[in-house]
Amino acid sequence: MKMNTKYIRELEVVTDKLVFLRQYVNSLEILLVMTANGIKRPLSNCLNQINIFDSEKPSNKEDLKQIVDNLKLSVLELDSFTKELRIFIRDMKK
Repeated sequence: MKMNTKYIRELEVVTDKLVFLRQYVNSLEILLVMTANGIKRPLSNCLNQINIFDSEKPSNKEDLKQIVDNLKLSVLELDSFTKELRIFIRDMKK
């Protein structure tokens, strides 16, 4: 009888660890998707603005201001994403 109880307890411990690992892997998968989606668009926007600057060499202040404003929006979007990411990671640790 003692042997069965011991094995049952060990099985419960292993099962608990597996559940934890599944939850952890799921959280990592979500983190990966969040990172890919949260960084790709603003980074692409920044690169596009840099390419516009490089190829068109804006000569007037309005065009240059538009490029800078677009870069600023993308950087703010990245900043917002990093805050969201920190919250997710903090909550994942709980």
